[in-house]
Amino acid sequence: MFAKGTTIITTFLALAAAMPSPAIAGENALELEGRAAPSSEFVTWSNGDCTGTGTRKSITDSGCSGLPGQSISILSLSPGCAVRTWQFDNCSGAWSQHVTLGACFSISDKFGVSVVC
Repeated sequence: MFAKGTTIITTFLALAAAMPSPAIAGENALELEGRAAPSSEFVTWSNGDCTGTGTRKSITDSGCSGLPGQSISILSLSPGCAVRTWQFDNCSGAWSQHVTLGACFSISDKFGVSVVC
């Protein structure tokens, strides 16, 4: 009788070891959706023509951030994503959407930034 119990426990442990952990499966799903952090990197500039003092920032598609400066240039953007600049720093109000890497966009009337994917 002891031998049968040992066989059942050994079989269960072998099956359990072969199953992936839920955390790893969840991480792979996020990666496949193009939502690996950061979703975008950009520079905000003190002048309206992407000159002056620059501040480099990164943001994921699950956040909202205050937006300093007078202009923005996007350095990187995950596939299927866009940068939105918002009227208010809590990512509400009127917004503009940007997807062009390296272009200079005026943000003098925008105070929040988010990424949508």
